[in-house]
Amino acid sequence: MKPMRSNASKISARPNLWLRLSTALTLLAAGSSLGGCGKQEFLVTNAVSAQIAPGYYTIPPKVDVLVAQDNSGSAINANAIIQSSLQSLMKTLDAQNWDYRIAVTPLVPAGAYTGITQIAGSRQDANWEALKSQRADGLGWLAPFPGAQIQYADQIDPSRFVWNDHFTGFLNTFNTSANALEPGFATIRADLDREQNALGQSAKLVRNDALLLMLVLTTGEDTSGVNFRTAANPCPGASRDGYYCNDGSRETSYKAHLDFFKALKKNPSTGANAPQMVRMHAATLKANTNQCLSKSASFSWVGARYQAMSQDLGGKSYDICQSGQIEAMISNAASDLQVERLSFRTRFLMMNQRPESSTIEVVRIAADGTRTPIAQDATNGWTYADTPDAVTVYVIDSPIPMNLRTGWPIELHGTAKLIGNDRADVTFKPYGAKNSG
Repeated sequence: MKPMRSNASKISARPNLWLRLSTALTLLAAGSSLGGCGKQEFLVTNAVSAQIAPGYYTIPPKVDVLVAQDNSGSAINANAIIQSSLQSLMKTLDAQNWDYRIAVTPLVPAGAYTGITQIAGSRQDANWEALKSQRADGLGWLAPFPGAQIQYADQIDPSRFVWNDHFTGFLNTFNTSANALEPGFATIRADLDREQNALGQSAKLVRNDALLLMLVLTTGEDTSGVNFRTAANPCPGASRDGYYCNDGSRETSYKAHLDFFKALKKNPSTGANAPQMVRMHAATLKANTNQCLSKSASFSWVGARYQAMSQDLGGKSYDICQSGQIEAMISNAASDLQVERLSFRTRFLMMNQRPESSTIEVVRIAADGTRTPIAQDATNGWTYADTPDAVTVYVIDSPIPMNLRTGWPIELHGTAKLIGNDRADVTFKPYGAKNSG
């Protein structure tokens, strides 16, 4: 018989060529078990996995986005702008290589509201593969790193999943007769309670290993947990401050909401709250007016509590009445995510198959293209704990552990960890595939 020669291809380090993983790697892994007659020559070619820190768009970091929108009559004229801006946001997050989810909820639920019915998912969601035959362009699942296995991918509940470019879950019904009450924070909290996944699950909107971004757009003010002066409740024993009772309910309810949001995310290593994983941006009124977004007679209110919450949760506030501010808020939210991601530190590089541990080589690539080998060292280098099966790890370890991925991980230590735009190449031979002749 003729000698057999493997011909495994390499994966380019350029991000747009990441999916070109040769099927020859699979054949190599099985090569040692092939039968035959006579002497066989089997030459193993290294597999190369280009690994880039999250700031440089490789293993995509995760973000879940909840858009809380005013559904009163005073905000109806902003709806078209909001829809267009959110569609632009999804395109931007795609271009920036985020693994994201987006859903929209009304700030004032009407009737028997049961929560979010539609969640848009980026191409890192496994539903894309299951539904690709229904798309004219045939686009399917996008692996988070070369050769990643789809059975480990996050997957939104299929009954609520929609492609990001087919999202229709915007607000289409507005209550033009709504009263002055807007239980915004209470509504958001109820949605987040319903949408929080159990550890290791991913069918709902909010994943434990993802950043959470809340975008609030309203011409009103949050009233959840606040006592009001009415004919039936003249606030006895407390001075009246406009329509609010000056009885401390504004302060105590605000603190309760803030504490809830700060406690949503946990550090998986310590169990402590991780408020740095939660962000809110708000587009609200800066001054009371009935001339915001339309000339209607409906009166709008300063969103002071939303503005304060956005500041307390590391975000920004915008004036919804000013032209271009809705678009600016949503666009800037994506820019702020990019800035934040540059501070992420990568602890693990993922391989798509079990490697022959003695053949692993890791090279760091600086922003200017300079290549520096990283030594196998448990202090300021890399280590690999051999395992026959894929394992799940938090790829990012700072600011807190996040971004769960499954594969065969190489651990980076000390100064070898990747930060921001750092890159690395991982070269290895598949497990059990050794040269013979």
